[in-house]
Amino acid sequence: MLLLRNPEGEAVFQRVLDDLRAPIDLEGAEVQVSASLGVAMLNHEAPCDGDRLLRLADQAAYRAKSAGRDRYRVVTAGGQPGFPTGRNTATPAR
Repeated sequence: MLLLRNPEGEAVFQRVLDDLRAPIDLEGAEVQVSASLGVAMLNHEAPCDGDRLLRLADQAAYRAKSAGRDRYRVVTAGGQPGFPTGRNTATPAR
């Protein structure tokens, strides 16, 4: 879980994916990983508790994984239960 107070646009999510994708040395072997991110943005006009926000992020991560590897999805809390409003953005790997 990563909590950001004021992310500067969605580019920050791509930077997280880029950093995770960077090769690392693991006991002499080069290893690379990729990730799918689910992002739930808090809408201050529509209260949302932490459990619901975490569930929304989990659902967004599942959607990102379903769309392919190394992507992110962003939803904004505040829609009807199970139907969050907001962006549903897919970012392909570079």
